[in-house]
Amino acid sequence: MPTRDPLTEVIIKGKRIPERVPDEELTRRVEVALQSDKYLYLDHVTIRVINGVVHLEGSVSEDCDLIDVLRYARRVPGVKRIVNELDLDSPGGS
Repeated sequence: MPTRDPLTEVIIKGKRIPERVPDEELTRRVEVALQSDKYLYLDHVTIRVINGVVHLEGSVSEDCDLIDVLRYARRVPGVKRIVNELDLDSPGGS
């Protein structure tokens, strides 16, 4: 029986370090991602990016829109963190 070299069985898994994306480019990417959903009404949503951290400000009309906005923004490569400052509009306005 052949001897096994224990080093041939080692599997190396590394975490890929994401490249730094300029804030202006990241803002554009998040905007494109959000606009890809034609059912989202984004006229009252503002996107700011500071050092890779996305700040979402403003309001959305439904809780499903809030969830979708956060999900789309989180999926954009280069986003480090999401700061949710979105308000949920009450039915009938405030």
